[in-house]
Amino acid sequence: MQLRDRVESSPQPQRLDRIDTGQTYAQLMDSSLFRTFQFKERQRGANGALQRHVLSPSPFEDAVTLTVDTNSAGRIVAASLLVGKPWFANHLRTGLDLAKCFVNAFAPLTELAPYQSVSDALWNLRTPHFLNTLVDHASDESDPSQCARAFVGLLRSAQVRTELARLSIENVARENQRLTQIAFELH
Repeated sequence: MQLRDRVESSPQPQRLDRIDTGQTYAQLMDSSLFRTFQFKERQRGANGALQRHVLSPSPFEDAVTLTVDTNSAGRIVAASLLVGKPWFANHLRTGLDLAKCFVNAFAPLTELAPYQSVSDALWNLRTPHFLNTLVDHASDESDPSQCARAFVGLLRSAQVRTELARLSIENVARENQRLTQIAFELH
């Protein structure tokens, strides 16, 4: 069973009817995230009142899965990125760039600052000094530090919540695979 097939069976958060503030799926297809990583839609289908798009980057389709849920107007209401830890370990710089771009692509523009801080922290994981700081200063409770710790597996999960969105980073295991899931719920 491939990674993208497992996404379909994973539980998804309940969503309430709410006002959309996010971008459309068509706009996302023209974003730097899609252009940089060459995401291709592998599957599309209805998930209740939502349309679910399952995508993966052409060069890494067995290790990276992006799921995007849209409402009937085509507006994005949720997105998740699922990355296999072994792939990430072998493609560190690309994996960090992918995580950073994912956060930037789905962060609400009017609330960009807290999500940009998380994006910056994820990108800084490429430096040994930042990694050492995360370990040595485990008492740092800031959202960016907690999210970076979760991303590297020092915490099970972490989240950032604002009025318009919720970003979570979680370490999960499915079918004997260790995965990192980064998810956005847009209100």
